[in-house]
Amino acid sequence: MMKLAIPAPAKINLGLEIVRRRSDGYHDVVTVLQALEFGDTIHLAETNAESIDGQPSVAGLTHQSDLAFRAAYELRKLIAPHRGVNIHVEKRIPVAAGLGGGSSNAAAVLLGLEALWGANRASVHQVARSLGTDVSFFLDPQTTLGLGRGDDLRPLSAAPRRWVVLARPERSLSTPAVYAKSLPDHWSGGRNTLALVDAIQDGRIEHSLLLNNLQAAAMSLVPEIEVILKSLLKTGARPALVSGSGPTCFGLYNEENTAQAAQHELAEHGWWTTKTRFRESAVSPEELR
Repeated sequence: MMKLAIPAPAKINLGLEIVRRRSDGYHDVVTVLQALEFGDTIHLAETNAESIDGQPSVAGLTHQSDLAFRAAYELRKLIAPHRGVNIHVEKRIPVAAGLGGGSSNAAAVLLGLEALWGANRASVHQVARSLGTDVSFFLDPQTTLGLGRGDDLRPLSAAPRRWVVLARPERSLSTPAVYAKSLPDHWSGGRNTLALVDAIQDGRIEHSLLLNNLQAAAMSLVPEIEVILKSLLKTGARPALVSGSGPTCFGLYNEENTAQAAQHELAEHGWWTTKTRFRESAVSPEELR
């Protein structure tokens, strides 16, 4: 029986601007998604049983509430009704952190099952779209512009490499709560992020263009976020922002030793923190080992 281990990278939003509230209650956004080298690992093992087995990635979740398992169930219904697999998530990405962990896990399962079950890419993309806007991004996790609800994905040239320090407070945030708290006065319509796209295409990251319209709302719900952002800036991060709807914050650094020193300093405050860097490319077949 074949076994695979698939990387499930975290992501940050280099820019996230809200354009408008839609009639369906969602928001149109302009965002740049950047995959990181840091992430989870998904282990898949074929079984003789016609069932999907394994422990959910987070205590308290059921198979039907865990995106990784839902991805397997939905793909099996579509293309392989009598196949079985055991799923184990080696979890490193914090839960509800604005880093896309659940979506990345689901995409990694789909990529692994594409290999194990011989699924075609169209079926994989169909399931990914049904599970949420970020899942499709993680099927091809590279520097990407997201428009509409974030699901109109347009790959960009790879952003110049940067070292990244992630840090987050203990409190979690729900994405709907942050969007509900975000006011039109906080929105900026996308101009900064589109200018950032032009800079990236020219091989530059202009830190003054990185902006997150959800940051003010996230800070109002978890004031400790502001303390973390100020700490990142003091260590030399340029810039320091909330990722997605938070509460995880990130700082960008040109040099690894500066990032390493910053990560140690933030860890002394008791915050969860790690050092990583931009992922250079999408998941390759060689990484499915």
